[in-house]
Amino acid sequence: MLSRSRNLIKAALACVCMLALGMSVSAQQEASQPAPAAAAGPMNLDACIAVGMQRQPSLDAARASLSAAQTGSQAINRMIIPRLFVPDLPVRRQQACLGVTIASASLTQAEWDTRYAITRNYFTVQYINMQRVVVDDTLRNLEASRKKAQKIFDSGAAQVKITKIDLENLDTNFAIMKVKKAQIENGMLKAVAALREAMGIGCDDPFEIAATGLPGDVYKVVHEKKDDKGIVLKDNKGKPLTYETFHRLYKLDKNELIAKGLANRGEMARAATADEVVRLEVEAQRRIRGWKGGTFAQGADLHVDPVPLMYANHDYKPGATAPEMPNLIVGRKNDRLARAWDFAARSAAVVAKTSNLISLDVEVQFLNWQEAAEDIEELSRIVDLASSLPKKVQDLDPIDFTGSAVIQANIQAITVRAQLNEAKHNHALALAGLERATAGGFSIYPVPQPPTK
Repeated sequence: MLSRSRNLIKAALACVCMLALGMSVSAQQEASQPAPAAAAGPMNLDACIAVGMQRQPSLDAARASLSAAQTGSQAINRMIIPRLFVPDLPVRRQQACLGVTIASASLTQAEWDTRYAITRNYFTVQYINMQRVVVDDTLRNLEASRKKAQKIFDSGAAQVKITKIDLENLDTNFAIMKVKKAQIENGMLKAVAALREAMGIGCDDPFEIAATGLPGDVYKVVHEKKDDKGIVLKDNKGKPLTYETFHRLYKLDKNELIAKGLANRGEMARAATADEVVRLEVEAQRRIRGWKGGTFAQGADLHVDPVPLMYANHDYKPGATAPEMPNLIVGRKNDRLARAWDFAARSAAVVAKTSNLISLDVEVQFLNWQEAAEDIEELSRIVDLASSLPKKVQDLDPIDFTGSAVIQANIQAITVRAQLNEAKHNHALALAGLERATAGGFSIYPVPQPPTK
């Protein structure tokens, strides 16, 4: 009977419950029902996330684990076994109920990972759309300039500077831009495919993404230029001279973000709760009689989730530390207790390591946001000037119009505009990274509004 009772306990310990969180099986089953096919019409980010939360298989897996945890906890709590036969049963019940927090935290972590994957790929689609506009504008500018250059060349006027080589250079640059256009179109297909996977939808499902652009980044303030006496300076037509400054919409505090990450992250909840489970093992071993004592690891594997490994090639990424617990601790009671305490010490180190990794994750995302915001501020000052260059060259008199001027103007325009779009994309990805790294402690939307005067 004793052996049979212990086997029942081992089987029950394979599950961790969610009763303590007040979540029902029926609620989980309802949440895991497949979503209907995406409705016709463009989908914004919220719509994509809503579909992904219902259809992403990794979330279904996490919900199934949570459901199994509840069933297992109910089973172990229904057992009526005298403490004489299983003296550690009360501790095992505590460990099983603590496991519900681990299972729930795993689901929370999976939800934020899914939300981040969808948001990241959605923003990438928007970024590619923005780059497509830049390339299309450049193709139109080059085509118009090529026609003007041909007309000037055909005129045969002695004063013009357009040569056959200029025409060939323009044709070459036009062909290069068409290659860029093809690369963008292919990149869009890849980005949409990645978004589909993140949402958990198949290639046959109806799917269209709205062109919403990226979240706001900076706002512009126009100032009047003044002399040392505070008098507004004016041009020769009496119009006040002005200059522009750019300021960030998001006002972020690194330490505050780190605190939110430590408070909200599922990884932190899992590590802290697992530490408590391991510490309870000391009490369980204290109650067990004999020369060997089974541990909770016989029914619950702490290594079930893969632990990121450290790597250091072009990028450095520190690895996590995993808890340890054997299935069986052998020896006299004092020796078993001492070994259980050693594993508890390792578990405490896991909590500290997890805290450090979360802090680093948040800080890296913050620094990525800060760098992108600085780039946007600098590029925003010159983007209008750079964008106007192709039109200014196009409007030149025929005798001043040259192929090199056309090419140089278009190169400057596309370079600045493309770099600004890239900075905006990096800014949006950093915001998405902060939302994930803080598990919702920071939210991208609603985008902050510029202060009113």
